[in-house]
Amino acid sequence: MPRRFLLLAISLLVAAGCVSLGFWQLRRLSQRRAHNAVAFARLSLPVTDVSAGPQGAIERFQRIRASGVFDYSREVAVTARSLNGSPGVHIVTPLVRAHNDTVLLILRGWAYSSDAATIDFARWHERDAAAVEGFALSFDPDTPVSDSSTLAPRAVRRLDHAQLEKRLRAPVAAYYVVMTAPASAGDSLPVRVGRPALDEGPHFSYAVQWFLFALIFGAGGTVVALYGRRTSFRAGSA
Repeated sequence: MPRRFLLLAISLLVAAGCVSLGFWQLRRLSQRRAHNAVAFARLSLPVTDVSAGPQGAIERFQRIRASGVFDYSREVAVTARSLNGSPGVHIVTPLVRAHNDTVLLILRGWAYSSDAATIDFARWHERDAAAVEGFALSFDPDTPVSDSSTLAPRAVRRLDHAQLEKRLRAPVAAYYVVMTAPASAGDSLPVRVGRPALDEGPHFSYAVQWFLFALIFGAGGTVVALYGRRTSFRAGSA
C-alpha cells in the first residue's frame, strides 16, 4: 500500500474517533440538562418538614426543613474541599430530633483548613438548638475503600452511609441535608455551600472541539493523499 493511502486511512480513523467523542460529549450534555431539569423542579417544590421524621420518600435535591439539637461531639470534617482556591473541609454535624432515634446529618458548610483535613471544631459551633433549611443529597456509593488511619480522628474523605453509622453508633437517615439557611455571617460560622450550580458545563464546547479535530484530520489526510498522488503522477510523466 502506498504511504499516502496508509496516511489517509490513519487520518480517517482518527477523525472517526474524534466524531465519536464529539457525540459522546453531546450525550453528556443531554444527561446534564436532564439532571438540571430534575434538580430545578425539586428545588422549586415546597419545603418538606422532617423534624418528626420523613414525610414519605425524600428525593435528591428536595428542599428540607428540620428542627432539633446539634450534636457537636460527633461531627466530622470531610477533607479536601476547596473554596475559591483555598484549602478547607466541609463540616457535617448530626442533628438529633425529638422523639426520633434516626440521626439526620447536616452539612453546615465550609471552613478553612491549611492541610484540608483538620480544624478546631469548637470555633465553628453555632447554637445547639437549630432550625435547619436546605436540600437533600444522597450519600456516596458504598465501596470497600475505608478512610485511611492517617487521617485526623474526626476526618473522613467522603460521606459513606455505612461507615458513618458505625462511627456514630446510631441509625442515620438515608440522605443528608446541605444547609442553606440562615446565611453565614462573620468568621465564626461555616460558609454555607449554597444551592448546586445548574449550568450545562463545558460539554457543548468540547463537542465542537472534537468535531473540529475530526474535520482537520479528515481534510488534512485527504489533502496530503491527493497531493502525494499528484506529485507521483508528475514524477511519472517526467
